[in-house]
Amino acid sequence: MGDPQSEWRDSEAEAVRDARRIGLASWDGERREWFVAIPAEIERKAFRQPATTRQRPAPGSPWTPQEVAQLEAAIADRSDIATLALRIGRSRDACAAQARRLGLRP
Repeated sequence: MGDPQSEWRDSEAEAVRDARRIGLASWDGERREWFVAIPAEIERKAFRQPATTRQRPAPGSPWTPQEVAQLEAAIADRSDIATLALRIGRSRDACAAQARRLGLRP
């Protein structure tokens, strides 16, 4: 990706000026606002699967004690089940079903 093209900027105006200078900003006259183009290489990196996720186990595979503890903690904290599902590598439906089997309310 290369080295940064400029220092961190404290204002939006400075950031837009720098983006214009290196050809990454464009003005939308209809919406009257600046847009910054993200190079494709950076955008691809941003949409890679997070490192904290793992491949999903086969449907019906047993839950590990760690997964169950994470599920219980997430429900106790009223955390989002979908976020937990992504983190532990189970589907949202699998997490909800396991919570029902454990007598927990998602």
